[in-house]
Amino acid sequence: MEPKDRLKALIEKYNNYKSEKKSEEMSEESTRSWINEFLEIFGWDVLNVQQVQQEKIVDENQKEKLEEIASNHIKPDYSLMNGTIVKAYLDAKKTDVDIFKNKESAFQVRSYGWSAGLPCSFLTNFEQFVIFDCRLLPQKGDDACIGSIQIPMEKYVDEFDIINSEV
Repeated sequence: MEPKDRLKALIEKYNNYKSEKKSEEMSEESTRSWINEFLEIFGWDVLNVQQVQQEKIVDENQKEKLEEIASNHIKPDYSLMNGTIVKAYLDAKKTDVDIFKNKESAFQVRSYGWSAGLPCSFLTNFEQFVIFDCRLLPQKGDDACIGSIQIPMEKYVDEFDIINSEV
């Protein structure tokens, strides 16, 4: 099955799951299982630590840079790797977090990417996906939309090429 078709099937599976479990709030851990499938569609092997590392603490140089901007976050949910080199960070949130508007979540993931000198990093709760330009200095209180491309799940297939070129 082609990646775009796999993405359509994953979204349909997710929507069916949500309609069956509508009264239950999804935990961040449950959200991660959906994110893992999403990453696999875009070519990331979440079981291979040369490609994906989960909850890896940033290095000392990054910690110092994070302190400079008063960020106390040091452990991104996902480090997307090329061997031993971090290519991007992805942070996961529960589905009840509106990541299109949540300033703290945006600051957190932008800080990770900026501290590592990465061009971009990602934030998702599976229902929403955001690509952040991490070349911009993150500041607490910045609007969540600064330096971002925000894509709702309903547009994942339409925006497949954008997501695929970044992820």
